[in-house]
Amino acid sequence: MTEGVLIKQIQSDPLFKQYSMVIMDEVHERHITTDVLLGMIKLIALKRPDFRVVIMSATMDPQQFIEFFQKPVEG
Repeated sequence: MTEGVLIKQIQSDPLFKQYSMVIMDEVHERHITTDVLLGMIKLIALKRPDFRVVIMSATMDPQQFIEFFQKPVEG
């Protein structure tokens, strides 16, 4: 499904309880919806230790995403 569809699903199921995993492909094609969704997924993953995130891209820098998901949420 598209990023927009996933964002709409988060609105009705904020912790993605119906999913145990999300796989995002082509994340190097940066769009605002991709960035928003990554932020939302990070918050879900912090609240759900059983939730898994797989990020795929042919050309991405993996360290950038590792640091994003390991960095504490401020605020």
